[in-house]
Amino acid sequence: MQELEFTTIKVKLNDDTSCRAKAFVAITFNHLFKISGLQLMDGEGGYYIQYPTYTRLCGEVKPACYPICEEQQKRILDLVLEKYWEAKDLITSPAPSKTLPNR
Repeated sequence: MQELEFTTIKVKLNDDTSCRAKAFVAITFNHLFKISGLQLMDGEGGYYIQYPTYTRLCGEVKPACYPICEEQQKRILDLVLEKYWEAKDLITSPAPSKTLPNR
């Protein structure tokens, strides 16, 4: 069986800083399968990933997808947090000054 490879992790920061959802996430596995609609949440116990959900006819909300083992949950969270902090650094770091060379 082929190892699960995270080929793309896209993180879009949430503009609403008062919201618990800090970023919206899409992950592509093995260049073959994409899951979007994930959210990086800031909860009382720290950061966690909220996976997409659907509502059954009876009104019950169920997860549409999620990692089965705790090891993969942690791996996904760590990778998403890495991309999240990179995106935050790009926003908060000053833009490089563009100066024209002396002629």
